[in-house]
Amino acid sequence: MTDKEKLEKKAEEEAKKQGASIQPDPETLGPDPQEKMEGPVSSIVKNIAEAGDEEEMDEEDIDEAKDIEKREEKDKK
Repeated sequence: MTDKEKLEKKAEEEAKKQGASIQPDPETLGPDPQEKMEGPVSSIVKNIAEAGDEEEMDEEDIDEAKDIEKREEKDKK
């Protein structure tokens, strides 16, 4: 094997090493990876997100109730 061939082979091996980076877990791919994750930290994050969703729903319900009250007042007039 000539020196040129050895250098080319070494360059190919290094290129393979660089290309073989750590791949992400398939469960973390997608729009909502936290939905599929498990563990204590993921559970905390899920609970916080769910609490935030509940608060948003409460605000929407309040706004809807206000709209209904306004309509009822208009109907009384």
